[in-house]
Amino acid sequence: MEHPASGNKPHLFKLGSGGIATSGINSRAWHKADGSPAHHLLDPSTGDPCWSGLLGATALGPTSLEAETLAKAALLSGPEGGRRILSRYGGMIVHESNRVELVGRATIRLRLPEVSNEESTAAA
Repeated sequence: MEHPASGNKPHLFKLGSGGIATSGINSRAWHKADGSPAHHLLDPSTGDPCWSGLLGATALGPTSLEAETLAKAALLSGPEGGRRILSRYGGMIVHESNRVELVGRATIRLRLPEVSNEESTAAA
């Protein structure tokens, strides 16, 4: 998953089967005529862009279609609802604060990106 704010890839998921999908407010975003931000994921109760407290959600699922559905539902449901939706198969949510949170079984399937010797030396 690409972090919606930074563009970094905070985690890599290694799957043997099933699907993975990400939904976020970083793509298809613009500013309205009044200067306020907008994006393509709409709150069905208002028809306006949804501001749920999350910038993005990645879902694991038995199929790509189910993962896509779970990712969108998690993002639109906010942090608490997103955790509940992703708990069965696992996933990751990115909060408006930019904090990344693993959810459910994702901690079992997670592989962190490897750091090269140059990167680890530069960080020291």
